[in-house]
Amino acid sequence: MAEEGTAKGSRPERALAEQGTAGERVRAWVLGKSDQPEETAKAIGQLIDDEMAKAPADRREDLIIVRADIVEGDYDLVVPVDAASEQALATALEMIEGAGLLQPTTLRVQTHNPSPPHAASTFVTAAELRAHPAQEFSPPGRHPGSPGRNAWG
Repeated sequence: MAEEGTAKGSRPERALAEQGTAGERVRAWVLGKSDQPEETAKAIGQLIDDEMAKAPADRREDLIIVRADIVEGDYDLVVPVDAASEQALATALEMIEGAGLLQPTTLRVQTHNPSPPHAASTFVTAAELRAHPAQEFSPPGRHPGSPGRNAWG
């Protein structure tokens, strides 16, 4: 049960309860505020790029963050995180906060829909494809595949 005054899924302390079975990835959406959302989003991307450049090849998939979306509403940014472990998730949260995300709230994925997550599709408009040509998304429309395979940016 969430503590009074905190939203279900928020992170009142760094330690998060273990969930799932060994070998399962830990997935979450991190929501937060920023005085400069565009700069914070860029900083998150740069931190992830720097971290991956330093990581040994066999550890580069421990922490996957493919984007930081600037949104309207109660939050300024939404960052999807896919981590290999609780420790990798904690590292991601530290990095995201270090990039300038304020008052982060972590929403942990309990169930994927559709399942498995790579059964999800992505939708690419004709305008997006013209602006950022990518053969794997031609023709525009619905495409199977995990958004986690997309490069940052």
